[in-house]
Amino acid sequence: MTRLYHILTLLSIGLLLPCAKASAQQSLSAQTALDLVTGRFGPGATQWVSELRGSGGQPQPLQWDILAYSPRSPGLLHRFSVVPGLAEDAGPDTQRYSGDVPKGYFTSTDLGLDSIAAFTIAEGEARKAKLGFDSCDYYLSVREYSRETVWRLELVDALRRLVGSVYISGSNGTVLRTVWISRDSITGFPTIRDSASPEAMPYSPAETGPTTISQMPPQQPGSGIPQISQPPQPITQTPPPFSITTPQPPQPRTGSIFRRPASSGPTTVAPMPQQPIAGATAPVAPDPALQPAPTGSAAIPPPPIETIPLPLPESITTAPAPAPAPTGGAPIKGTGSKGRISAPSLPGQ
Repeated sequence: MTRLYHILTLLSIGLLLPCAKASAQQSLSAQTALDLVTGRFGPGATQWVSELRGSGGQPQPLQWDILAYSPRSPGLLHRFSVVPGLAEDAGPDTQRYSGDVPKGYFTSTDLGLDSIAAFTIAEGEARKAKLGFDSCDYYLSVREYSRETVWRLELVDALRRLVGSVYISGSNGTVLRTVWISRDSITGFPTIRDSASPEAMPYSPAETGPTTISQMPPQQPGSGIPQISQPPQPITQTPPPFSITTPQPPQPRTGSIFRRPASSGPTTVAPMPQQPIAGATAPVAPDPALQPAPTGSAAIPPPPIETIPLPLPESITTAPAPAPAPTGGAPIKGTGSKGRISAPSLPGQ
């Protein structure tokens, strides 16, 4: 019985080894996929690449999806699909920019680390973290606002659950960041370890404080570098003071007065109607006689003023002035006639 068990085990291993070798031979690296697209569609097809994606790599994927720049496409992007030995045209991409703007573009010369070397580095990091995985998903792009390529390898288990993510520089192979997810075997709750977390990378007070720049040591005379006796002072410019200009009323004209010729006739200006004001008296019309003569016409003298004598009432008559009293004598009493006033007597006389 034991002998039969060993025989069946050897037969199963012999059947699985050829399949594993065939899978390894059918998989291809990222650089091989770019070369296949260039060989079929020309060097302009992969002159500028936005990203590469490959999934299910063991260790390399069986298919690569390439997103490249294409000025002829309305969406500026074109897709290519590459399988072992064949590169296909997947057509223009017109939806990427409207949903997720690409980070940037790179050329084949900017890629210094192939997917094979990136997998070797990620596998070493997983051994340090003491975590196992079943397959690897690849994603290649650039840092935002630059042309530096960055690999992101996502390690997954047999249930396609994420075990860890490793970020590797595509230029020199430096590990930029690692994220590991370990799950409890009973509860299934994840425990995350991130190399970029504040706990993993504590900040010292010197890093959070103000930045100080040390002064350069003085140069010796004759060294070819001019000496600076004093540090350059910043140039400050004081803005001009803000002022408000108040408009001035028009000044009266001086000098000669312009007069119209006599032939043009006087200029008549209609007076503006005045609005009645509550509690005010009615305006008095100006006397035409007191108005100045119109310009350009002969002066018209004012009409003569007629004097009309008014009769006095009959009951009022004017009495003659009384005669002065003689010196040293008795006062003279006037007669009591109508219209005359008698002088009163003075006391002591």
